[in-house]
Amino acid sequence: ELRDRPLVINFWASWCPPCREEALVLERSWQQYRDEVTFVGVDIQDSESAARAYLAEFHVTYPNGRDLDGRITIDYGVIGLPVTFFVNRAGVVERRWVGAIDEARLTSWIDELISGEAPSGETDGANLEGFRELR
Repeated sequence: ELRDRPLVINFWASWCPPCREEALVLERSWQQYRDEVTFVGVDIQDSESAARAYLAEFHVTYPNGRDLDGRITIDYGVIGLPVTFFVNRAGVVERRWVGAIDEARLTSWIDELISGEAPSGETDGANLEGFRELR
């Protein structure tokens, strides 16, 4: 139901330090691009109260939901946090970033999604210092 609009999907958890590092970057980008791109957060392995506290702490206003049974996490092949997916208007995942994403990369990839450009350069990146494996 979100087709015809670029989508940024971010998997996170309140206990994940790199998720906390990128939270404000994601919210700022959402505020900047909200008329052109949909953001969705997917919380995993958290209690509802911990998830709500995290969203309040970082003033997150884009839509978020909890992956209670882990199905979304499995479907996307998430093995650690945070992970951000960039989905084009046709519903195709164009890029994936593993680990905390920096603002320059985030906005650059969002700009590509908006313009409809095919990805150039790396389409699957990683910041392993800013990544926590799931256990």
